[in-house]
Amino acid sequence: MTDKRDVGSLLRGLIRQDGTRERPRQTEEYRGTTLGVPLIPAGDDRLTIDLTGLRVFRNLHSLVRLLCGQVLEQCGFGAADIMVRQRMDPRLTPDLALAGLDWITVYVRADAAEGLPFAHLQFENRMQAVFRALQTRAWGGILFPALFDLPVAEAAPPALLFPFHLRKGENEGEHYFLLEHDPAGRFLRLTVEDAAVSRLQLKHIRHRVVDLPPVASFIPDVHLVAETLRQSLFKETLDNRNEYREIAAHQPDLFEHLHGSGLPGLKTIHFRWPTDDVQALLLEARDREQAFSASLAMLMQEIQLLEDPRVLAELARGRLLDVRSGSFHIYFDLSRFGACLNVSFDVPRTVPALNEYLRAMPVLNRASAGRPQALAGVRVFLIHHATAEVLGLVKALDVAGCPSLATFFVKYAGIVPEIYIETLMALPAEQFRFHGLQKLESREHLAGYFAVSRQFGPKPELHDLDRVLLDGRLDFLQAMRLVSGHVFLQEVLAAREAGEKMLLVEDGGYLAPVLNRFCLEGASVGEIFDHFRLPAPEDEAERPLGDWLNEFFLGAVEHTRNGYDANLVVERDFGRLHFPVGSIAVSGLKTGPEARECAISILASVEAILHRLGLLMSRRDIVVLGSRGAIGAFVGRTLLPRMSTGRLLGVDIVVSSPTDESGFPEAATLDELDPGALRRADLFIGVVGLSILEARHLEDLVLNGSRPDLFFVSGSTKTVEFTHLSAWLQNLRLAADPRVGGLRVKVSWADLRDLQTGALQGQRVTLAFPDDPARDKQLYLLAELTPINFLHYGIPREIIDEVMAQLFRVSCGLVRRQTSDDPLPPALLAVDRQIDVDAGPLKNPR
Repeated sequence: MTDKRDVGSLLRGLIRQDGTRERPRQTEEYRGTTLGVPLIPAGDDRLTIDLTGLRVFRNLHSLVRLLCGQVLEQCGFGAADIMVRQRMDPRLTPDLALAGLDWITVYVRADAAEGLPFAHLQFENRMQAVFRALQTRAWGGILFPALFDLPVAEAAPPALLFPFHLRKGENEGEHYFLLEHDPAGRFLRLTVEDAAVSRLQLKHIRHRVVDLPPVASFIPDVHLVAETLRQSLFKETLDNRNEYREIAAHQPDLFEHLHGSGLPGLKTIHFRWPTDDVQALLLEARDREQAFSASLAMLMQEIQLLEDPRVLAELARGRLLDVRSGSFHIYFDLSRFGACLNVSFDVPRTVPALNEYLRAMPVLNRASAGRPQALAGVRVFLIHHATAEVLGLVKALDVAGCPSLATFFVKYAGIVPEIYIETLMALPAEQFRFHGLQKLESREHLAGYFAVSRQFGPKPELHDLDRVLLDGRLDFLQAMRLVSGHVFLQEVLAAREAGEKMLLVEDGGYLAPVLNRFCLEGASVGEIFDHFRLPAPEDEAERPLGDWLNEFFLGAVEHTRNGYDANLVVERDFGRLHFPVGSIAVSGLKTGPEARECAISILASVEAILHRLGLLMSRRDIVVLGSRGAIGAFVGRTLLPRMSTGRLLGVDIVVSSPTDESGFPEAATLDELDPGALRRADLFIGVVGLSILEARHLEDLVLNGSRPDLFFVSGSTKTVEFTHLSAWLQNLRLAADPRVGGLRVKVSWADLRDLQTGALQGQRVTLAFPDDPARDKQLYLLAELTPINFLHYGIPREIIDEVMAQLFRVSCGLVRRQTSDDPLPPALLAVDRQIDVDAGPLKNPR
């Protein structure tokens, strides 16, 4: 009697020998897949694959699960051979019916069936792999040549042998599967054998060895996924859009498969169809069955492609996959460190390079070109908005020799365009790092909460800080300061280790005032690290912070008036600063041309929302809070000639007494305005830099105001313009028995969205008085009380180009002065007041 191990060894040898004859060589030109067609290298980091011959059988996954369930059920009946016969239903499996099948038979001898219940997941996985192979021209074409338009031989087709027992690391059952097609009997026979005690004489059975790479998981219903995607693409195309983003919430099975098969960080699949030909095909009506089937078949092939482990591995390595599917040409690639899978029809997606943003800004471009090594050896920490102009600034800092740049984005209303994120995430992470906050809406808290944004990568090093944000329910300014300070200190430690100097450039006074105050109060290194939730360097925790920073920190540059004022408060409190802060906030450019364009952009954003509501700016009664400031004065001048039946009022602390000298009534405080005029007001534009519309004013407006709708607009940085309003509404929201002026009130919230784009434009708060409905009011918090012009595009590039050039030149000038024998004094130094645009001293400083 032949030993069981000898039989198994002999059989493995025969299969390996046969497999060597049949299998294509795995060379650099051929990379096999489960799809029966190879991935072919086509240049650097590019692979091609042709799926034209691939068929995707409907309901195949469900059929295989049914067969597996019947086999495993019979395993529980005792030690006997198992045979399962399943009739094909043409309505459920039309592709198999088209192949000429009426029945599928699965046969498992008792010794092979013995261990199947203990390895049922592996058994089902292998069954799925066997039947998936039938969809390919390479293997399905052997059993069903007519289905794949191949010549049909007179002899019966050879069997397909799946030697799973030869796979390394798969020891749960030494099984191989043999699949045979009997055309005359119109059935498939699948035999599962224990390779060690096989009774099949493979030398006498004509067969081909199918060598498939292991597949960890399979997508349950490829047809349903493809059909759902097609409907989504069809809808977007009808709306004249040429892209669509799919997320895990819409396709949980697809994303679960991708997460477990090599793309663990995937968050979205981004489809693009830029050409007219693809758009026309996607728009074909349902009664055009051929066109409909062509696009659906293509999408099924693309989804089937994503089952292949080798395909996913190549995408994860950063390869571009060029896919042919009949008349379709599709490109796959990963971006954003694996968070986005891009699927582009006809042409590969293009991402603007960072220098394209700089080239669009001629003034900044010239400034950077003239300072090629101005920032050599200086690491920069930048806090600014996510705009195209800031991307240009990032490139300018790079051109100036900055070896490492970390950017913390200030995010107000609106969205960060996807194209910006794609550009940023394509940059080398060792040189460029990006961070930001994400607002989390809350039913309990009007202003919402904040967490670390995942738009710029997973940020595992900030997970603990995320918990602090969520537990502490910090407001915007608190969250910005905590997280940006935390990241700043991480950059400081990296700069010291690399032997680099450090420069802070910010828009909003988030860190420079805090750092200066800590230094002037005599805080230690340990205290600042503790404040920003980081462990301090053990041997330096007791050192004075000021002495420690002096070794590598050059100073800061501030962009905004709010930031300027925050630094000025520190300087007045202590009579000096610890390190210099250069600022462009009060330069002639900022307070003149830019302030004018800022006012226009604020009003343009307001007017767009009013038009969405069917309202006119000219018929509003408007109060400008901060009407004598740089921006507020231009707001008033721009509005005045446009008013028809509406009125314009102004409030500014510099107004000595009520006056009409600006062409409209102004006063130093709201209380000095005509009460009747104030009660008729329905639009409040805040450009003060602090909150002056108090709870008592709001209560009077709600109870006695003549307008049913009240609009509140911030044109200033951060969320400080209407903090009293936010707190007043929040208190009403939380009150067990909310009342205004003693009257019962019901408070409800709703999002205000653009009807065409769906973009969030603010919040609508309804105050309903059940005892006096005539007093009902709707309060519109435009842009959620953040600066409204960032809801759209901010201030246009033509003027911001000049502003960014000024910010860049002051930054380079501060570095030059601080690394020279003539450093700047530790003070707040404003362009056009104490320094020039290159941080040089003015002859006649103010």
